[in-house]
This record gives sequence, C-alpha cells and structure tokens, in this order.
Amino acid sequence: MLHPSGPAKFFRCLLTLLALSLSACHSQPSQTPLVKLDSHHFQIHRVSTEPLEELTEPRIFIDSQETSFKNLSYIHHLRSFDPNTSASQFEDFHTFEVASEIELGDRVEVRADSVTLTGDIVRANPHPGIHVDRIGYQQGQPGVIKLGLYLGQRELPLPQGAAVKLIPVDGRAPQELSWVRTPERGYPYEPNPNQEVATVVLPDLPEGQYRVEVPEWGVSETFRVSPTAALESAQNYALGLYHQRCGVELKKPYTPWVRPACHLGPVSGSSTAISGGHHDAGDYGRYTHNSALASHALLYAAENWFPTSPPDNLGLPESGDGLSDLHQIALIELDFLIQMQRPDGLFWGRISPKERAYESDVTADRAGPQRVREGSSAATAAAVAVLFEASRSAYLHEHWPDRAKAFKHSAERGWQALEKVSFKKSDHHYGDVFEDRDERLWAALERSLAMAEKPPEFEGDSNSLRHWGWWPAYEGYGGAARAAASIEKKALGQTMVLSREVEAASLAWLEAHRASAYGVSFPIASKRHQSAGWFFPLDYSFDMIAPSPSPPSPEVLAAVCANWAYERGVNPLNQVFLTGYGELSPRYLLHQQAINDEFALAPAGLPVGSMVTNIRFANVPENVERPPLIPGPEGKPLDQRFSDSPNVLSESTVVNQARGLAVCAWLASRAKEPSRSRVSPAQREPR
Repeated sequence: MLHPSGPAKFFRCLLTLLALSLSACHSQPSQTPLVKLDSHHFQIHRVSTEPLEELTEPRIFIDSQETSFKNLSYIHHLRSFDPNTSASQFEDFHTFEVASEIELGDRVEVRADSVTLTGDIVRANPHPGIHVDRIGYQQGQPGVIKLGLYLGQRELPLPQGAAVKLIPVDGRAPQELSWVRTPERGYPYEPNPNQEVATVVLPDLPEGQYRVEVPEWGVSETFRVSPTAALESAQNYALGLYHQRCGVELKKPYTPWVRPACHLGPVSGSSTAISGGHHDAGDYGRYTHNSALASHALLYAAENWFPTSPPDNLGLPESGDGLSDLHQIALIELDFLIQMQRPDGLFWGRISPKERAYESDVTADRAGPQRVREGSSAATAAAVAVLFEASRSAYLHEHWPDRAKAFKHSAERGWQALEKVSFKKSDHHYGDVFEDRDERLWAALERSLAMAEKPPEFEGDSNSLRHWGWWPAYEGYGGAARAAASIEKKALGQTMVLSREVEAASLAWLEAHRASAYGVSFPIASKRHQSAGWFFPLDYSFDMIAPSPSPPSPEVLAAVCANWAYERGVNPLNQVFLTGYGELSPRYLLHQQAINDEFALAPAGLPVGSMVTNIRFANVPENVERPPLIPGPEGKPLDQRFSDSPNVLSESTVVNQARGLAVCAWLASRAKEPSRSRVSPAQREPR
C-alpha cells in the first residue's frame, strides 16, 4: 500500500523528468534546410500540422561564430485544409539578412528561446523568387518571367545588374536577357507591395525546355515552350465544363473522373420535365441567370472571335464532328433555359435541393429530390436576352435551324410576359446588382437585333451603367454593351453610350494590367478598397479581347497572355490556380463533387480564385474542427492570402469557366501551328 504522500511525490518526479526531457529536446539542435536567397539572405521554411509561432530572440551562429543580422522578416500561412479529415498544414518563413556574405555549405545555427535550428546553407533550387509558367508557354505568343519575393515585412532586393541567362535544357547556347523593374501601384498606402519586382520578356523561342539563371539568386524551375500550350489549356477548361454537366454520365475516354448521370428525377414544382444544363459552381444548383451569362460568353466568342471557324478539337464527346464545340456547349445551357420557362412565359430562377439549401455530403449522382424556385425579373430578362441572341446566330440557323426558331419563340414569349411585370427581387445572390435594369436593357437590344428593329432609346450616362460606379460592362450591362456594338455595325440605330462600354472595359483592365507588378488585371479600385474575392484573371481578358479580337493590339495581347500566365504560376506564390495539373493545382476547393467523390484530386478544369481578402470556410462538416487562422491573412498583400482550402471567396461559377474557355480557345486559334491534340488530365487517384 502506498504512503499517503506517495502519489504527490510520484507526480512531482514525473513532472521533473518531463521538464528535463523537454529541456533536452530544446537544447538538441533540430536539422532544417537553410536556403540561400542571395549573398546576404537565407530563409528557414517550416511546415507543420500544428500552428507555428515566430522564433523569439533568435541568435545566429555561422561556423560556430555568432553573427549579427540586419533584418528578420516573418510570414505565416495556412497552407491547406482538408474538410473531410480536418487535416491542416501550416507553414512559415523566417528570412534573415546578415551583414557578412553567405557561402554555400556554411554551417548555421539559429538559437531561439524555444528551439535551436541548425543546418548547412544550400542553394534554392528552384529559387522561389523566379516565377515561370509552370504549365508551359505558348510558342509565338508574348511570355514573361517575373522576379520578386515577398518576405513578410520586407521584399528580397532585386539582384545587381539587369541581366539573366536563358539556358536551353538540350545544351544549345544560352542567351542573355535583360529585366526591367515593374513596381506595383494603386494601393492607398506607401510603400505599395511588390516594389522589388522585375519582368523578363521572353523572345520568340523554339519548342523545348528551358531554365533561367539569375545572378546572386540561382535558377528557375524548368519550363517548357510548346506550340499546343494554349490548346491544352482550352481543352482543360472544356473538361472543367464537362465535369459540371448535369443529367449525363461522365465517362472515359473524356475524363478519368467518371460519374453516373445525376438529377434524373422529376423536379418538384414544375409541370414539365427539366434536365441538363450545368451545375453552377461548387454546389449542384442550376441558376437561370448564370446559365444565360455563360451561354452569352460562349456564343459571343464563337460568333465574333474566330476568323475561320470556332474550335472543334476540345476533347469533348461532341469534338471531331465538324461542328463548333463552343456552340454545342452553349446549346446545353440554351436547351436547359427553354425548359425553365413557366407556362406564363416567365422563367424559374433556379433548381436546388427540395428540402435543404445544399447537398454538401453526397456526390451529384446521389443527390436527393430537386425543386424549382421562384425566379426574379432579372433572371427572366437575362434568359430572354440570350435566347434572342441565339436566335439570330447564322451558325445555329445553318446547323440547328429548328432549335434557333424555338429559341426565338421562347424569347418572345418571355419578353411579352416580362413587359407585364415590375422588378421582382431574386431569392439568391445572382442578378440584382442593378435590380433588373441591365438585363431588361440587354433583352430589349437583343430583341431589336433579332427583329431587325430600331433599338430603344437609352437615357443615362456611363456611371449609371457601372457596378459601384467604376466597373464597366458588368453582368447584364456587359451583354447590352456588346449588343449595342452589333446594332451600330448593322446600322440599326445609335447607341454610343452603351457601345463605348465595350472599349471602356478593355481600357480599364488594360490599365489594371499596367499597374500590376505581375501584369495581372486586378482592378485598381479593389486595391484602393483593399478587398478581393472571386478574382479570375481570364474574366478580364475576355473583356479586353471583345472590342478587337482580330487583330488585337500588341499591348492587349500581352495583357491577355499575362493574365493567362498568372493563373499558371507567374504569380508571387508560384501557385497554379486551375485544377487538372496534379500536385501543382489546388486540391481542397469548395466543390461538393470533389469533396465527396472517390478521387484524391479535384476534377480537372476548375478555376480557383487567386486573390482573397480572407478565408471564409464552407462545406465543412459540423463534426470537423476548423483550423485557427492565427495570424489571419490581414496585414499581408492581397496576393499573399490564398490558401488551399474550401474558401467561398475562391469558388468559381460556370460563367468564369465559359469566359476562361473562350479566352484560351482564342489564344489557341492564334497559334502558328494549330494542333488537334488531346489534353492528358491528371491520372485518377483513389482517395
């Protein structure tokens, strides 16, 4: 039997032993990579499943001699969060600037209050501050490499001299290229972020693999130049839209992300059957307003951007039949819209689960009963507008004349019903930015084109047409502006205030490109408000192409390619913001099918928003603990806040996908040697 004081003494001994063990752990150096960034900067990068804390009171010893340091910069990220398992990854970076010159192989010890880290100085390979297109540059199109590295409180100084070496991997002679400083502007504080950023303009290179060597820094990741890069990108975007198709089986050889047909049952509330269309976003809803905008993007590009014929080589079930893939994807949405028309001529607003808001815990083919929801007047007007637009397509009349006539009949029924109702608000978040004024105007202009009639008079100025007073060609007013430009070409009337918005949008996003260190068209007004969300660079490229697709100005073409490259790795995080590229792509996006299917990777072809104000988790099961955001994203530049997590602010819709597909298909059409190759999506991986 233990003495009464025994348990207390036992636990005191245990605590003493534990303290001695922890002390021993702290005193034992932890081996860690110490990466040389330049002659005076080295960086410690740590990754952990638990939140990391900044090193306190660090001291540096190089080859056992204590060395003073000028600056210490620190940055901390939530690297990723898996909503299925609650597994999180955190990472942080400590960057030290030391007075003495750093040599490769130097033995460095960093002693802090709680931990000692030790290791040899190694070369950064690849250097994190050399940003290349990680998927591949399109041969014959403008391409750039960016130099710059955000460290936390500071940026890595650009190297001395303005030359870099372009090294072909196949052993051909290197070329010397120059760089120019391209600092950021537009934020309401000084200094703006990204002041130590430079641009290397690539020459027109032959097909092959290359690296760039930057004096003092090191070498880039190997990148490729290919005559089919843009086509492969268009095929991946097309595959993304294929993955969003509703009511059909997704099958090989078109995708490894196979799925049975979904949502085949009756739709409650509708007296007629409704099927088809595309799932709008990460959820399985189908929204009339966004179906109309996606159809418009595909139709407008297909009808106006391709001098000969739109592509028929996007790797879809429809491809290779001699008919335009863009038109046929649009037809899927247009046929769905006709089914969404009510007996009174108006349109239902959306289809969603009958008994709950979202179906976050099942794949699409296991979804429950669906029902139609009341539509807004904006949704009806948008459907009317795009159906009139489709009805006047010479291409549709040539190849699908009966459907073109049906679109016109449906549009006129909708127009007559719309004329009898006033503004009716939506029960969701799409389409009510200008109440329904933009969609009604768009519908009226498209009707005048379809009927060859004089357009209605428009009273107003450009400010009244712009979202927040500065965003031109937004939603329905974008469709109206493009319709107005067609009206003027056909000499049906004068709509100058409206048609000028097409050019205004192009100029606005071109100026945003000029103001960006990385060449991406992030709106200057968003910088002033320090706000970001649902940012997809190819949306802005779509507007830049619209006024003059053939030929574009050299600066517009360069800006379009810069937006494309930003999504593919030419950005401060070296992150690819499009699924389908294996470990380069985000994995834990807000997408119900991706969260619940049997595959390790998200379906290919889904764009992911690259700039966010913060992280707004969604579709996280109630029994899954969410990771702490300490420190949160606040205080970092907007282009540093992305996390591979199910973030509402990074969720794309079919509108973003349709615009992205149109842009990539346009870039592919400009290739010197168009190819009919098929993209190879990421291999299937069982979860």
